[in-house]
Amino acid sequence: MIKREIFSYFQNEPDVLTVAQITKLLHCSKNTVYELLHAGRLLSVSVGRRLLIPKAALVEFLANEKNYTVLLPKFSEKDWTFGKTCGMVSVAKKRNRKGA
Repeated sequence: MIKREIFSYFQNEPDVLTVAQITKLLHCSKNTVYELLHAGRLLSVSVGRRLLIPKAALVEFLANEKNYTVLLPKFSEKDWTFGKTCGMVSVAKKRNRKGA
């Protein structure tokens, strides 16, 4: 996506966002937002004890394709049914071999 298009999605939002506002916009948990902040993937400004995220930092995060996998559900290696090289993801249901 072009950054200009992403900015248009957030045109009604303030220029500086709180963690609570980011959780609503990204539809993720507060812990996920803090993980992004502490990993340096989402930039913030510390004002006292509050972390404030500029709208430009949110747009930069969403425009960067390497960040897309951060928000996906986490699966363990035993849940994958396809190899990592094919680009397809699926979760296998465990079957009981005795009853099959």
